Amino acid sequence: MAARPMTTALRIASPTRVGRIVAAVLSTLSALSAVSTLSAVSAVSGWTVAPRVRAAEFPTLYGAAREEARRISSGSLAAPLSEREWRESVARRREQWREMIGLSPLPPRGPLEATVTGTLERGDYVVEKVHFQCLPGAYVVGNLYRPAKPAGTEVWNAMRALDYLESRPDVDRER
Repeated sequence: MAARPMTTALRIASPTRVGRIVAAVLSTLSALSAVSTLSAVSAVSGWTVAPRVRAAEFPTLYGAAREEARRISSGSLAAPLSEREWRESVARRREQWREMIGLSPLPPRGPLEATVTGTLERGDYVVEKVHFQCLPGAYVVGNLYRPAKPAGTEVWNAMRALDYLESRPDVDRER
């Protein structure tokens, strides 16, 4: 006896790309249980995600997420925005980006309490072992690579490198 496809409606309050990816993941989970399907429609934003996805189309959870990410990326700014459109939409796009990565609203900026726990002299550069507090009680650890020479010397070296590039016959100085 053939299994009857099951259709489930999913409403996600936020019409973000994360919401679409979540819907695709849920779609795959649904598709993995025999031949059931998930049709996701949001009444809030009017977008449709993975209508009637079958198990054969995305055999793994990773595959569904990959395909949804590919679909979103290929449609993202497919046609360049005009300067006016860019300026009018930049605040909205930044807020959507922060929402997608879970930083909306932004957490408060508390004291860093940065600490250098060690220094390694490596000739032309120095490695500083550092940690700082990103949130109360949560620390970021890492290494800071910095030039051993004063910054002015590095800036001068970079300026001279540009002078060299401009002197080459295959470089257009006006560009």
